[in-house]
Amino acid sequence: MKIHNILGSCSITASVLLATSIPFITPSIEPATAQRTWSWRTCRVSGLQQGRLAVRPEPGGEPFAGLDNGNIVEAMIGTGKFIHHNNILWYYVRVVQGPNSQVNGREGWVNADYLTCE
Repeated sequence: MKIHNILGSCSITASVLLATSIPFITPSIEPATAQRTWSWRTCRVSGLQQGRLAVRPEPGGEPFAGLDNGNIVEAMIGTGKFIHHNNILWYYVRVVQGPNSQVNGREGWVNADYLTCE
């Protein structure tokens, strides 16, 4: 189990010794000065010929929301913030301007082929 603090300046890896069931904690410190290798970029949904762009909790998962052409998201773009799954490039996004207010602010994974980013 990996536990991250709110500020993201360090993390602790915890494991349990099976023979005694006593928790054993091994610290794994990530310095607060580590360079971030990703950034939020503004993107617009585009290229949909029909239907909506599904927003999913994980790549290939069941959709919980849909986006239309012209909707705006912020995508995490950079090292380690995308996934190739079933030959599809997926970006993790935060909906800025969705089809309705209930979708705004939601976060999830989308097919990157349907995003045009600045």
